[in-house]
Amino acid sequence: MYLYAYCANNSINRIDPYGLNIREVGHGWFDWHRSIQVDRPGGGYDDYTYHMNDQGRSWWQQTRGQFWWGGKEAGRNGIVAKDGWGDGHTRREIETTPEEDQQFREFLDEQVGNTGPYGPTYNCHDWVDQMYEAAKNTYGKKPTKSEQE
Repeated sequence: MYLYAYCANNSINRIDPYGLNIREVGHGWFDWHRSIQVDRPGGGYDDYTYHMNDQGRSWWQQTRGQFWWGGKEAGRNGIVAKDGWGDGHTRREIETTPEEDQQFREFLDEQVGNTGPYGPTYNCHDWVDQMYEAAKNTYGKKPTKSEQE
């Protein structure tokens, strides 16, 4: 059996054309940003993340305290967004059914626009981890082989 036929031997991206996975994805060097992707039947996925919500501020105002002075201390807040971060490095994934993907997508769509603190103690890494664990616990799935490695 050819295990990577579903992704044309591109196991790094692991795009599932049948809509049977929920993935935690890292973007950039050292996975500096994270998102959660939910496959769509027929190919493609929806991408959700949690990021700084500094609308109306300059780039310098948005970034100057993010790493050096801390998020909450600098008055940062975050927002859940349905973004198009695109392909990244699959960190871990859960095999699901198309119906489970749809349920989880609806749950995440309800979260879009929610705000909260953002900084070193709570950021995209933490939010994505919570969402991934919620999916794993809700659907009672075991991690895929790639997560066990």
